[in-house]
Amino acid sequence: MGFIAYLPSQEIMSSEEIERVWKRNEDGAGIAFFEEETNSWRIIKGIMQITDLKELMEILKEKEKIVHFRFATVGEKNAELTHPFETLHHIIFHSGTWYKWEKFLYRIKKDPTLKQHWLDYNKTFRYNPNLISDSKLIAFSFYLTEKEITPIDILRKVMNVSGKFIIIDKKKNKIMFHGGFHHDDGKKFSSLEHEPDDNLLNKFI
Repeated sequence: MGFIAYLPSQEIMSSEEIERVWKRNEDGAGIAFFEEETNSWRIIKGIMQITDLKELMEILKEKEKIVHFRFATVGEKNAELTHPFETLHHIIFHSGTWYKWEKFLYRIKKDPTLKQHWLDYNKTFRYNPNLISDSKLIAFSFYLTEKEITPIDILRKVMNVSGKFIIIDKKKNKIMFHGGFHHDDGKKFSSLEHEPDDNLLNKFI
């Protein structure tokens, strides 16, 4: 599962909001932020301490950014498995679970061509091919589509059954939202876990 927040320039999550989300998603975090000087997005992954995340949030306050809190439903607690995952043309944040990931992994192991593409993908982005999560496998699906190995409709089907996404197009610097996000003065959240429990309850009464 996990939690994703889109935060425009000058907006951050408060210390209290970070603590509420971290309490439910404490398996690490990652951030992508837009760097005006290079006109590109930069990634910081493997934030395993809440104090580091709070400090980074303040440092990046002036930047447009996306932050992901990981809850490890598939794959071990590991810095590399924090989001986002990168592909040739995209940066991918995922909240949800892809329940058919094991079937896909089985295919990768049995198909020599797919297995080689998996090794190439991990080598390109300096990932460990032995570290697996459903979100990483979804990112690999993007990679296969970009390489024109698999058609885009298969990727769309995977996305439609596996949760919410924020996807950055690295070439166009365009942000795409997939799934229902909650809007709050320009900020967007994949769920309401950042809000106090009493506020959350009031939204449904």
